Amino acid sequence: MMIRYDHDGKVGPATVRAVVHTGISITAHGRPARLAILGEDGSVIAEGQAVADAVEAAAVNAFSDALKVSGRVREVVIRDAEARATSKPGPKVERP
Repeated sequence: MMIRYDHDGKVGPATVRAVVHTGISITAHGRPARLAILGEDGSVIAEGQAVADAVEAAAVNAFSDALKVSGRVREVVIRDAEARATSKPGPKVERP
């Protein structure tokens, strides 16, 4: 599997960036901006951080699926900080 970096994240005056530990961020003309989902008539269906979170989740899922299909990983587990803080360790498994 080859990872390509062929897009700089620029869309007109806007820039979309993603960082593993902070998620997706958008700027327009150098100032913070928000993502939105628009209907065919131009009406705003959803906007803001919820849209950015959904886009990030879709990208992570697609990437982890690509890794699984290529045989590079068997399982990918990604938890947010809150889930990690509240989760209890699983049972200890003895390996031969």
